[in-house]
Amino acid sequence: MHFVERLLAKRREACAEGRPACAFFEQHGLMVAPNLNPDGVVRGHWRHNLGGVDLNRDWGAFTQPETQAVRDWVDSLEAAGQRLALALDFHSTYRNVFYVQDAQSPTHPPAFAWRWLMLATAAGIPAPFEYAPRPASDLGTAKSYFHARFGIPSITYETADEEDRAAIAASAAITTDALVATLAEPEAPLP
Repeated sequence: MHFVERLLAKRREACAEGRPACAFFEQHGLMVAPNLNPDGVVRGHWRHNLGGVDLNRDWGAFTQPETQAVRDWVDSLEAAGQRLALALDFHSTYRNVFYVQDAQSPTHPPAFAWRWLMLATAAGIPAPFEYAPRPASDLGTAKSYFHARFGIPSITYETADEEDRAAIAASAAITTDALVATLAEPEAPLP
């Protein structure tokens, strides 16, 4: 939530003040599904919905209404002539990590995730992330689905379960700012 809140605040501020970053937000729409599994989470099941299905592995089969709804939402945008530029899937685990495509699964723009993380790291992110490239897989993850379908950077952004909450919030602000900068100028030199 810190990431999305920062992104929306950055948009509001940039456009209210007429800053150049407003152009980025005018050219990029934001799709946010804050919690794909609200019913399961209420019952203490972070990955499994009330039907007992692991939603983190249903991207491809689309047997569940939750993943079907997001797929259909994206399909409707594509049918309206809009194009996805990036997919982020937020989770938590035992460490801070960016799961990204490996070198055999190129994205457009190239090396986007690496550039984004290096920019955030250079800005002094308080809770550093491991950069963890993974080969394309048939596991049914959102990361694999969005990359295979659209050829875009598709990143699983994981924060550590036991990470200090203030560090998570501060890191989210820095990664958000770095994301906007990287999307606005995907080929710009790194600091």
